[in-house]
Amino acid sequence: MSFAHPFYLFLLPYTRLAFTIVLFLVPTLVIAENSNSNFRGFIEMQNQHPLAIYHESFIPHDARLLDPGRLKTTLGFYWSNTLNRKRSNYIIDAETRMISININHGILTNWQLSYNIPFIWQGEGVADPWIDNWHQFFSLPRGGRNRVNDNSFNIEGNSEDRKITLSPQSLSLGDITLRTSHRLIKSENSSSLILEALLHLPTSQSNIKQNGIDLGLSLIGSYDFHNLSSSFGLNYLWYGDTTLKGLEYNANHYAVFGGMEYAFNPTWKAFLTLIAESKLVKNLDKYPNHSLYFDLGITYVASEQLELQLGFRENLSPSQGTVDFSLMCETAVFF
Repeated sequence: MSFAHPFYLFLLPYTRLAFTIVLFLVPTLVIAENSNSNFRGFIEMQNQHPLAIYHESFIPHDARLLDPGRLKTTLGFYWSNTLNRKRSNYIIDAETRMISININHGILTNWQLSYNIPFIWQGEGVADPWIDNWHQFFSLPRGGRNRVNDNSFNIEGNSEDRKITLSPQSLSLGDITLRTSHRLIKSENSSSLILEALLHLPTSQSNIKQNGIDLGLSLIGSYDFHNLSSSFGLNYLWYGDTTLKGLEYNANHYAVFGGMEYAFNPTWKAFLTLIAESKLVKNLDKYPNHSLYFDLGITYVASEQLELQLGFRENLSPSQGTVDFSLMCETAVFF
C-alpha cells in the first residue's frame, strides 16, 4: 500500500495538531453539563496579513444580534507573525499587532449597528523563534524560517520590471469600519439569518495607507442544537482604491467561513472556524490565489455583563499569502 498520494501528504503535517485538539475536546465533552446555553460567538479578528491590513477583510461571526437598547463594547488585542517567501519573487517577513475597539448597538428589533476602531503596529517583532518552535513541535511545515534571520522586517517583491517595498509602521489609528446588520429570519431558539452591509473609511494615520472606501455585503447564518451551535458566512468586498506603493489589489474580494461553538456549561464555551479568502494582490509574481485559516479558542463568561475570549489562528497553507500564527484576546462588556 502506497502512502504517496498527494492528499495524504497534505494532511500528514497536521496530524499532530489535530490529535492535540482532540485530546483537548474529548474530556470536556464528557464532563460537559447539559446546558441550553447562551452562545457567545467567535473572536472577531480581521485578516492580519501585512498586505491585508490596509483594506477591509471578512471577520467571522455568528448571526446573533443584540436586543434593542443593548450595547456591547469589545476591546481586542491581536498579535500575528508572518513569513511568506517565494524564491526571488517576493518576501513578506513581519510582525503585526493590533488593538481594536468594537462597539455593537441594538438600535431596533432586527437591526444592529457596529463600529470598529483599530490601532495598528507593524515591524520586526520578537516572536519568530517561538513561532518556529511551535511549528516544529506540532510537525507543521516551517515555511522557510530556517532560511531567514529571526525577528527581521522585510516586505518586498517583484512586479514585472518594478521592485515593490513597504516600510514598518508605528502604532497609529487604522481605518474605521461601520457595519449595519438586519435579521432576515429567526426561529425560536434555533436558527437565524442576517444580511450585513459595511463601509470601510480611509481614516488611517499610518505612513502607509490607502485612500478610498471599501464596501461589503455578507450573509451570515447560525443554527443551534442543544449545546452545539454552527454558523456559516458568505462575504463580498469591493475595494475603492486598488493601488498601494506599487501593489495592485483585486477590486473584488470574496470569502466564505464555517464555524462551530460548543457550550460545556453556562460559563465555558469553545469554538473553531475555517475561513477561506480569494486572491488579495494581483501584480506580485507567483502570489497565491487564495488564503485559508483555522481558528480555535475558548470563551469564559464571568457574568451576564462580562466575558473573556482567548484563541489562536493558524494557516493551513504555509508561506502561501497567509499569516503564520496569530494570538487573539478579547474582553467584552455588555450594557
